Amino acid sequence: MPTPDHPPGAPGATVSDTPVPAGGAGAVTITSAGAAGGGGPGGPGAEIPGYDLLGELGRGGMGVVYKARQRTLNRVVALKTLLRADTSDRVFAARFLAEAEAVAAVRHRHVVQVYEFGHAGGLPFLAMEYLPNGSLAGWLGSAPRPSPAAAAALVGKLARGVAAAHDQGIVHRDLKPG
Repeated sequence: MPTPDHPPGAPGATVSDTPVPAGGAGAVTITSAGAAGGGGPGGPGAEIPGYDLLGELGRGGMGVVYKARQRTLNRVVALKTLLRADTSDRVFAARFLAEAEAVAAVRHRHVVQVYEFGHAGGLPFLAMEYLPNGSLAGWLGSAPRPSPAAAAALVGKLARGVAAAHDQGIVHRDLKPG
């Protein structure tokens, strides 16, 4: 996953600044479909205290990633929650925790940093570094297209980030541009 020092944001994420209302003062409310609103995997109106949703960044096989503000430090973060409504599935929840621990173990300028992992109302969440420059797919599809030199430089950065993860025994199985 790239860091803010190069053009695209995290692979697999798309940026949308469509506001998503938070439920209650300083809390995020997530529904079982992963959208903000009432009700959710942690029960009706499950909230993540201390975070305000600013928009949805993307969806993957395991979860939804939101742009959110962490109120305690007044910083923008990427907040990932499980997509599946049945968070009681221990295997699925264990994979989510393993992802959080794996990313947190890697310290490299081309890998996002994990800030917090927790549960709120039975809903597992992961707060990580927010990358403001959009998605890799968006950058690659932009006009004019990136030059071969810019694309090669990006591939080098991605490869160094993946190598840092590999050095920690982590194999990234879902690296994609969009």
